[in-house]
Amino acid sequence: MFKKIASISIKDNGTGISKDHINNIFKMFYRATEKTSGSGLGLYIVAETLEKLNGRITVKTEIDKGSEFIIEIPNIKKGS
Repeated sequence: MFKKIASISIKDNGTGISKDHINNIFKMFYRATEKTSGSGLGLYIVAETLEKLNGRITVKTEIDKGSEFIIEIPNIKKGS
């Protein structure tokens, strides 16, 4: 028996994401500060890909305690 949704959880114990930034982290090229490394494409690409798969990514975060990203995608049995 297959569950209808497959979930992947990724947690860290970093600085967390402030409320000022949380609504923007999945936008293309968004970086919280100029000092932040990277291009600002990673979370955007993940969110866009999941949307095409009828999935989603959500985040739970707490300042000074870290963040948890939860990826959910439909679990479709091969051959369906």
